[in-house]
Amino acid sequence: MSVDIDLEADGRTGRLVGGDPIRLVRGTVGIAAFLSLWWLAARATTPSYLLPGPVASAGAFVDLFVRRSSVDLPIAGTTAVPVGLYKLGQSLFHYVPGLVVGNVAGIAVGVAMGWSTRVDDYLRPVVRLLRPIPPLAWVVFAILWFGIHHTGAAFIVFIGAFWITLYGAYSGVEGVPREYLEVASVLGVDSDRTLLRNLVLP
Repeated sequence: MSVDIDLEADGRTGRLVGGDPIRLVRGTVGIAAFLSLWWLAARATTPSYLLPGPVASAGAFVDLFVRRSSVDLPIAGTTAVPVGLYKLGQSLFHYVPGLVVGNVAGIAVGVAMGWSTRVDDYLRPVVRLLRPIPPLAWVVFAILWFGIHHTGAAFIVFIGAFWITLYGAYSGVEGVPREYLEVASVLGVDSDRTLLRNLVLP
């Protein structure tokens, strides 16, 4: 494809795959500088718990997966599992549903707005009204509507994923070259469902 040829022509292929040794060294130096500044800032901060250093943070992270705690699991019953693994599971319990539902809804609404001018006219004012509200501002509503529960946390994740996916899907549909649609029409493809499935969505 022409994109691959262009990347090879201007020498950016190595940059994309991370094969440039000079860039690798620069990245290593950047990480080392960051860790050094972090360590110095932690040394200068009192009390130390306000800003733990990189060594203390790494030790605490490892301890999360070494230290075990007894928890009640739906199938296995009371089982000793690493604390970090249990916390990770709790986070995924509300993150994954919110992400999946947010992406599915965002794709559906974004494609509908990008494909149909009528739907776009109806929903664009609503999107412009609600989109500037940051996800954290919905926390109060999540607590009022769902309580302090996994559902409320999943709702916040849903809000964050929904808008990003909506704009991505909308821009993708809007970015389909008009020539492609004209060629499809000449070839006899006049069904919206067929165009969306075979031309727009891929």
